[in-house]
Amino acid sequence: MEEDQPVKFIQRMFSHVARDRLAILAVPRLDGKAEQRVFTLPQVTSRKVQAWLRYLNARDYDIYFCVNPARPGSRGREKADIEEVRMLQLDLDEDGPKGHARVLRDVERGVLPRAAHILRSSEDRYQILWDTVPDKWTSNRPSR
Repeated sequence: MEEDQPVKFIQRMFSHVARDRLAILAVPRLDGKAEQRVFTLPQVTSRKVQAWLRYLNARDYDIYFCVNPARPGSRGREKADIEEVRMLQLDLDEDGPKGHARVLRDVERGVLPRAAHILRSSEDRYQILWDTVPDKWTSNRPSR
């Protein structure tokens, strides 16, 4: 993966509000203490924070990025910490390829709206994100 790919993705998701606060949780796969931090958009896309995230990733941390902005003063990723719901997220951690194919079929049939982003988070795992903007929810449904 190119070093600037995560930054471009984050900027695309949050490009309309530079003051957004983004919550990140880093959990070690083995022993260790989880780290949870909230950054502004300029902070999280900075070389310093990106280097820190690459450092954690290289040391077997799972990194969870909240897809919705955090409230001012919040320190986490809980429901009460969310300022505004802009995206819905589906994690396909078990039998990801089969779930991914089913989502694509449901989009084709008009049962689900087209996803804003589909990420392959590991070999058999996916994360699918939908915008909550009403026009995007209805734009690919068949007309009746």
